Amino acid sequence: MKIRQNENTSELTESTLPMINVVFLLLIFFMIAGSLQKTLPFNITPLKAQADIPKQETPLIIHISALGQIMVEDQEVKFEKLKTVIQKKHNSNDDQITTPQPPSIRPITIRSDQSTNTTDVIKILSLLKEMKIEQVALATVR
Repeated sequence: MKIRQNENTSELTESTLPMINVVFLLLIFFMIAGSLQKTLPFNITPLKAQADIPKQETPLIIHISALGQIMVEDQEVKFEKLKTVIQKKHNSNDDQITTPQPPSIRPITIRSDQSTNTTDVIKILSLLKEMKIEQVALATVR
């Protein structure tokens, strides 16, 4: 007499064996990968170096209105006097430090209205280029 095997059980074991093998391989991989890092004998909190953190200068902001009015920070300026005002405010140190340090050079940000005449902005950019100021940004909106 021939004994028949149940066909349902053979399909179940054939389909689950590769999955069980993959799970065990992943388990072994993560066990090995987790133990590769060398553990320290005790916890150490590293020191923080303040010399590596560069001081962020606040930018000198130049506003240009749609009518061509120019404001340097909170002071309204005519274009003829713009160079002297920028020189005075650009090289100034805001904070008073007792140790002598070289004057800081602040970046400049130009903010203009979208209906501002482009020639006004170009005149200010060419003035800054003439003054050899390299850190200039135009504020825009996305």
